[in-house]
Amino acid sequence: MKSRSIAALASLALGSVFSLATQQAMAQGTSGGNPQYVVGLAHGIEAALWTPPNGAASHVGVISVHRTSNYMNHPSCSNLSQRGFTVFCMNTRYNDNETLVNFDLLAQDVAVAVNYLKQTLGLKYVVLLGHSGGGP
Repeated sequence: MKSRSIAALASLALGSVFSLATQQAMAQGTSGGNPQYVVGLAHGIEAALWTPPNGAASHVGVISVHRTSNYMNHPSCSNLSQRGFTVFCMNTRYNDNETLVNFDLLAQDVAVAVNYLKQTLGLKYVVLLGHSGGGP
């Protein structure tokens, strides 16, 4: 029984490593442009702002987020910016800290991002993209 548990943990760890490497390679290989790192936002939010590579003005922004994962280089960032969207890929205040997650405060973090895109960048529309832990 103990050897099955160790094998399962090893398999899970290897799967995570390969998944991370694949995500990083995809983000680098399909770059929609160089992200600008946004700092100094409320609640310690970190973000990478990906803009279309051709310099075209975008009226639609996309916020890509997960409740605890680092999404600043998620493949959605570069892929959507390549297609003409301004993409705000953010880490919430709970980056890599699942035990403290408070969904009411996560909503405040997303509101900071929406306000940044609308008020600071002047975007007309904002789309929220959150799957898995970013969906709620």
